[in-house]
Amino acid sequence: MAIDCYSSFDINQVQRFFYLFSVAYCLLPIAYCLLPIAIAYCLLPVACCLLPV
Repeated sequence: MAIDCYSSFDINQVQRFFYLFSVAYCLLPIAYCLLPIAIAYCLLPVACCLLPV
């Protein structure tokens, strides 16, 4: 009895993985670009509080 590779190989799971991978790969430069802005936006009130007025 030969093992059927395609019955145990779920193609929908592979397509879902590649879809999530492509979306993450597309959003990664955007997150990498926005991360310093978000950190600066979080640190801005702290810097304003520490500066002598």
